[in-house]
Amino acid sequence: MGPGNSGLLLEDARPPSLVQLSGVVVEAFDRVEHFSRARRAALRAGTAVALLAYERRVHESGQAVCLLGLRWLRVIGGVVALMLATVLAGAVSPDAAVALLIVVAGVLLPLGVAGARALPAQARLAHKTPRGRHKHVYSLASTKRGAGRELMLAVCREADADGWSLVLDAGSEKLVGYYETFGFHACGAPVKMPNGRRHVRMCRPSQDRKRAGGTGEETG
Repeated sequence: MGPGNSGLLLEDARPPSLVQLSGVVVEAFDRVEHFSRARRAALRAGTAVALLAYERRVHESGQAVCLLGLRWLRVIGGVVALMLATVLAGAVSPDAAVALLIVVAGVLLPLGVAGARALPAQARLAHKTPRGRHKHVYSLASTKRGAGRELMLAVCREADADGWSLVLDAGSEKLVGYYETFGFHACGAPVKMPNGRRHVRMCRPSQDRKRAGGTGEETG
């Protein structure tokens, strides 16, 4: 990364493992949600899948991670690899193939059910998104004070340099205020999600790099 992207993981730095990054996400959200042990394990597994499937940016400390758009080629490759692994496992032992499918279903099924339940609400949020080139910020998690802010600023600078607007969903009034400090603004009224929370679709138009900036407290 160039100097204008300070806060992102440097290309010559050793990237954190998926296990480490999953731990960052789980710890950050657990501070707010206070998950049970089973919920933490499920979130860790789901986060590992998301880290593989989504484009991500990582803070140079390795203690903050931001998920952006899906990497469709990697998703398709993962599905193909899973199918091949199942076929190979079945060739060795039918029981092995069944065990593999059970493990995969245990990880992906809860994610699929939750995603299906949220589809109507997600459609209403998508309807509020202004037209034009944009990238969706799906998640920002940090376990180090200030690292999340630095990472978001770097993502904003990158988006400005590439001419992209940024879109995200804030899950609370506090987060709405936090993201406003980076230049985001609400695109409409909150939308109630299946878990009872109200999400606000927020957008940040592409800006000149010299004007990109913001302040705020750490967030999960």
